[in-house]
Amino acid sequence: MWLVPLAMAAPYSYSNAESRLGFSAMASLHDFEGKAANFFGSFDPELKTGNLEIAAASLSTGLGPRDERLRLWCLETEKYPTIRFVVVQVEGTVPGPGEASGTMTFLGDLSIRDQTRRMSVPLSWSWEEEALRLRGKLPLHWADFGIPDPGLLISTLQPDIQLHFDLLARPEP
Repeated sequence: MWLVPLAMAAPYSYSNAESRLGFSAMASLHDFEGKAANFFGSFDPELKTGNLEIAAASLSTGLGPRDERLRLWCLETEKYPTIRFVVVQVEGTVPGPGEASGTMTFLGDLSIRDQTRRMSVPLSWSWEEEALRLRGKLPLHWADFGIPDPGLLISTLQPDIQLHFDLLARPEP
């Protein structure tokens, strides 16, 4: 049963414990999926602020050599351990009392390696009892962040990656 809170408790936080964050890519030999095993963040509907931090070394596709290349060569996780998104503006229907679900767009700064780009992230939201569910997808051009071509001689990677997320945010105590 879906219950809509009568009063907003803010902010809400989420982590990999109850949420999913992944990516998909197309390569010449086969398409593949990956996921982030370690991330956390928050969203404050009243202040219209939020953030997401991903441990770059926790990204995995399930294929050892590809993951090693991703971490060591592409993301340089020892030098750049965190991928970060900071919400600077929210557009659309912000979750509030009396609203069961809606859509909004986060406008924010995504930092990967030593590059930061302003991104527009459309998403849907809904209440699940006192928790706030945020879902969305974001196309990403990896070269925009200075990421070297992750392809190998026998398999080339398309330049775009699709990020997808399903975050369950609970009120902070």
